[in-house]
Amino acid sequence: MLDNNHITIPKKINTKDDLDYEFLRGEGIKYIEQLGSKLWTDYNSHDPGITIMEVLSYAITDLGMRLSLNMEDILAADEKSKALHNQFIKATEILPTAPLTHLDYRKLLIDVGREIGATRPVKNCWLIPYRETIHADCITGELAFNRNTLGKKTSSFNVKGLYTLLVDVDEEIGDCELDNVYSAIITRFQKNRNLCEDIVAIKEVETQNVAVCARIEVERDVDEEKVHAHVLYKIEQYFAPEVNFYGIPQLLDKGYTTEEIFEGPVLDNGFIDDEELKKSQLRSQLLLSDLVKEIMSIEGVKDIQQISMNDCGASRASKDAWRLCLEEGKKPVLCDLSSFSYSKGTLPLNINQTKVEKYLNEIKEEERLRVENAQQNKELTFPEGNAYDIDDYSSILNEFPDTYGIGSYGIISEATPEREALAKQLKGYLIFFDKILASYFKHLGKVKEILSVTGNVKKTYFTQALKDINGFDELVSKA
Repeated sequence: MLDNNHITIPKKINTKDDLDYEFLRGEGIKYIEQLGSKLWTDYNSHDPGITIMEVLSYAITDLGMRLSLNMEDILAADEKSKALHNQFIKATEILPTAPLTHLDYRKLLIDVGREIGATRPVKNCWLIPYRETIHADCITGELAFNRNTLGKKTSSFNVKGLYTLLVDVDEEIGDCELDNVYSAIITRFQKNRNLCEDIVAIKEVETQNVAVCARIEVERDVDEEKVHAHVLYKIEQYFAPEVNFYGIPQLLDKGYTTEEIFEGPVLDNGFIDDEELKKSQLRSQLLLSDLVKEIMSIEGVKDIQQISMNDCGASRASKDAWRLCLEEGKKPVLCDLSSFSYSKGTLPLNINQTKVEKYLNEIKEEERLRVENAQQNKELTFPEGNAYDIDDYSSILNEFPDTYGIGSYGIISEATPEREALAKQLKGYLIFFDKILASYFKHLGKVKEILSVTGNVKKTYFTQALKDINGFDELVSKA
């Protein structure tokens, strides 16, 4: 029976053993004991074989140290053309997709503004399926909107892919600017629409006036006008949650991964939280318990002594005091019949409406600044690394004690022919290790070009010439 278990490569495979000289030396001695313990019994440092193993262990720790550098340091280069931002594709170029889902199109149309020089003209929008029935004559194949114009035997079907767009436009947008907003919406939708989909009409969302009356007790040391401003803002956000734009750091703090942040179309004003967008659908009802929860979450509110909620246009109060049903396709707004009174203990308070307006403007200004901040944090920044000559390699021959006579100074004492022959023999033996290590270092230095999307590397195996070897020409034959 075949084993269909998937084989996975673990992400963390670094044991850091390559940085541990004592570990490498110990492992080397274990191999020597296994392979040659009958012939080789002296494992002290004065033994030439042990010395060779120790030098190789040191060379491996050097390679391990360079491998353990931060990735941005390994990929860094002195040449500007090989800088990280030139080597790799930006997240905004590779991760986003064209709009596909209902949420994608809402994001795209809420983001409208830059085309007409406005910061945030569309606060929210909703795509409502447009119902249109087409009738078909089963005999002639003729299509018509009016069934009576066809023969007796007909069939009908609903057209899919057509939408009515309800738009919640910012209060500061005038009638003249509104036409520009609608035009920008249509243009953007046409550039990004799926096949067989279109917007039939754009309508400004209708409102349903709701009156909220409340008596609220606040803490003794708070500014009641500021509390009232936050109460009004909280009620507005509960009635019709505003869709916020975020920068990358803010969404990372909320627990989103990079892939989740960049999912969907690229927006001009930043990123929109999918969960917030889902919650910003037009409400079908308002719950007084939710409103109480929102108000009690405001800093400085101590108690809600009395609260009620009613439809301003209704001829009589709702039978259910804790729930207010809303008309389909309408956005609830706070009407002028609303009344709020505040107290600190038993002392009633007078609210200065001018100060309340000032605080409300400050809250909206914070939102505007947050949008600007989101616009400036739409791209993942490439880390700045330090460029090192990580492929630079010096022969291990120069790491041996001078008594071996294979370093840059050669044989220090009397150089007899026999001694020179032995030194050359050892050099020739160690050059094989040198060549392997030099290739490893060269591979590490070429990583930046192998991983680069703009590089012209046509091979994946690299080597480099050995240097700093005294008498190298005497060791190799010239072709």
